[in-house]
Amino acid sequence: MLMAGKKGLVLSITNEKSIGWAVAKAAAEAGAEVGIGAQNERMMKNVGELADANERVSAFTVDF
Repeated sequence: MLMAGKKGLVLSITNEKSIGWAVAKAAAEAGAEVGIGAQNERMMKNVGELADANERVSAFTVDF
């Protein structure tokens, strides 16, 4: 796998059609572990569902 052992972070994912999700999914399929974040709590529900469907992807939120 091209990205085995690598870790990445993709932010501002909105849904399964976003460019950010395409990048995160491609990196995960290439072997990387990917952390993803959403723009806000409302969008985090969709992002969390995407992450749950892929074992190499983890969703998180940041509270300021």
